[in-house]
Amino acid sequence: MSPAGRLLAVAGERAILTLFDAQTGELLRCLEGHDLSTGKVGGVTAVTFSPDDDVLYSGGEDRRIIRWSGRRVTSSVNGRRRT
Repeated sequence: MSPAGRLLAVAGERAILTLFDAQTGELLRCLEGHDLSTGKVGGVTAVTFSPDDDVLYSGGEDRRIIRWSGRRVTSSVNGRRRT
């Protein structure tokens, strides 16, 4: 859950990070970026938001930490865009 309570990030199978509107439960965005070549299911193992809700970080079994910038994270709440 983001600090402001607007977003819920779920680390899922197949290296996909899913964002939901925390108030409505609406699916907002699926973020893909972790590498599945490790051959393991559930590639995203950790998520955290910056204190201002503008940045999301995810860690995975591919041993990478990805910084998801504000536009890809917060615009999905404001504009209700799904990708």
